[in-house]
Amino acid sequence: MACARQFVDRRRGTLVDEYSRDRNNFYMDLENWCLEHKWRAPVPTGPARHLFNSAWGEMMRAEFVDYDPPKDFLDYSSWVEHGGGDEWFQPQEPVTPNRVNGYRASADDLRRIGQAGG
Repeated sequence: MACARQFVDRRRGTLVDEYSRDRNNFYMDLENWCLEHKWRAPVPTGPARHLFNSAWGEMMRAEFVDYDPPKDFLDYSSWVEHGGGDEWFQPQEPVTPNRVNGYRASADDLRRIGQAGG
């Protein structure tokens, strides 16, 4: 039996198999394409964006109709609910003394983005 090829998910620091990596890339590409070509409202964020923003959910559901082999909106929903999506779709954390969107930030970083006095 052949083993699935595995890769490091640099964002999470975990190993993922080739199918998961390709699935993740497909959904991120699809969401970004929709943002660029179809969406004209603020970017929906968070693990329930397809539920809380019904217009986003309906647009994404419609996108899955034309794919061959068919893609599954339920699989997309699961991907979103488990944290899928690039930085555009992640909830924005408030800026705190050493954190910006979940990442450690130096005083210089905070000054540069205008969030700290100096």
